[in-house]
Amino acid sequence: MIKKLFTLRTTYLFVFCIIDVLIYQLLLVNIPAPTNLVYGLGDIQYRICFSFITSYIFYVLMTFLPKENDKKNVYSYVEPKKDKLVESSNTFFGLLVEHVTNYKSTDPKMNALHKMLFYKRELDPNNLSQQDIEDICHLIQSGTLSPIHKYSLKEFVRATWGEFLQTHADSVKDQISDIFVLMPHLNTKHIKLLTDINDSEFIRICHLGKIFDLLETEPDIYVLKNPLYDYYQLIFNLKTEW
Repeated sequence: MIKKLFTLRTTYLFVFCIIDVLIYQLLLVNIPAPTNLVYGLGDIQYRICFSFITSYIFYVLMTFLPKENDKKNVYSYVEPKKDKLVESSNTFFGLLVEHVTNYKSTDPKMNALHKMLFYKRELDPNNLSQQDIEDICHLIQSGTLSPIHKYSLKEFVRATWGEFLQTHADSVKDQISDIFVLMPHLNTKHIKLLTDINDSEFIRICHLGKIFDLLETEPDIYVLKNPLYDYYQLIFNLKTEW
């Protein structure tokens, strides 16, 4: 908080005014002025500096400190929301890794592809490379079921990959919207981190339902490899730069 206070441009003027007042009171007040004009100008400068010091202290006590306190209260609400967003994204990528780790298909060609791509290779959801994301996208096929379940016709059934991706994107958008209710009180850097995620190509495609059109024309989600990796990087930035 003190660091933020001292980054204000007016702080330098505040320090100058304090020095000026001290010099005037401790030194110049005991030295006769050579002319009335010099005395008058010195007196005016002293009064201006003293007034500025008073105004600055009033600003700090009545405006700056209360705002900082409000910001602390805001972030006590925002931080858990941000942590939940990160956690849900970690779970999302964890499910993708779990899918390829335990991959089994009725298509022998896909099993052979899985064996070729992931032979003696372990994936860490917290440390995925661009190549990892590309290989994962190869194994998420259209028409197959995802690891999550949905409630349908009074029973739980496994959701399709399109539903899985859209559900995650909708959840991300909703969580960011909850945080952005307090946008005027958020740090600019934090707003940018969240905005980059909210406006990312991967979230946009999945949230708007374009993922279903894509899965109707593509055998897998390989075409999403770059948007998905960019999204992964944005989540990583949120975790490390917040």
